[in-house]
Amino acid sequence: MEQEQIKLEIEKCFIKAMSFCPKEPLYWRQHPIRVIQAVKSIIGIDLSGSNTRILNWLVSYCDELVQNEIQIPKKKQVAHLALEDLKTSLIEKDKDASIKFLSDILTYSDGRHILEFLLEISLMQRGESMLFVWSAIRMNLFLSSKFADRILLLCGHAILSCDFYSTSDAAIESHSYLGRSWRSFEEGCMLDEISRESLVRESSIQMNVNTFVNSCMPIEKVSLKKSNSKIWRHASNDRKWISSFINSDCELNPQNILLLDATRTLYKNNPKMDKSQLLLQLDRSMAEVAC
Repeated sequence: MEQEQIKLEIEKCFIKAMSFCPKEPLYWRQHPIRVIQAVKSIIGIDLSGSNTRILNWLVSYCDELVQNEIQIPKKKQVAHLALEDLKTSLIEKDKDASIKFLSDILTYSDGRHILEFLLEISLMQRGESMLFVWSAIRMNLFLSSKFADRILLLCGHAILSCDFYSTSDAAIESHSYLGRSWRSFEEGCMLDEISRESLVRESSIQMNVNTFVNSCMPIEKVSLKKSNSKIWRHASNDRKWISSFINSDCELNPQNILLLDATRTLYKNNPKMDKSQLLLQLDRSMAEVAC
């Protein structure tokens, strides 16, 4: 399939996914927009290869989504909008004030720097909103801010739906993303990507990344062993193995696709990294979500 056709199919799926606005944190972690972003990135590993299987799966998956479209308030130009006011309303879970701010800000901005600010705020929560906001930022870039208004509002709803953590829970300071609880596998991969990205609010985002890691990602010391997973038939030091696995042996579901995309990010950003521990953590994570 030609690249333009692939992009068109992904955009169609994205339009359907924008109508999904859950109230529970878990559903933001596995939000369809996150799955679409993951599929888009996995396809990008090898555009010359066959991506029919995963793209057909994505189309079917999005066709079955429950539609509960969010209301978009009318934009109103106001004299003064301060990001600290948005931060306060989000922390206080003031839905009306938060959504009004995000709607009004689009009279002044295309929303990209506001998305970064929302990423910064999401890093004060327990992970679900951060994963969603980062995927939304990537999709906003891919679609050239075409749906910035809805993306902003969805990110706001994600933060309003999720819980903030207490920094007093912070463990011994360490900025390592791997070697932590398997439940933090995806967070670790995405935080590594965020930390390498060139962002306008880079310094404040990185500060919140470090606090998040030490507050929400406990270090663990376990000895991992290979399972009988089919990933080992494909795994190699070249991330193209992910495409091979997806196109043949992988059970296609949102959890597996998100985990494989998380793995892809570490492969891409850490080409010289020893992949053995990464693959063992992927193996365990995929086994756990299958239970």
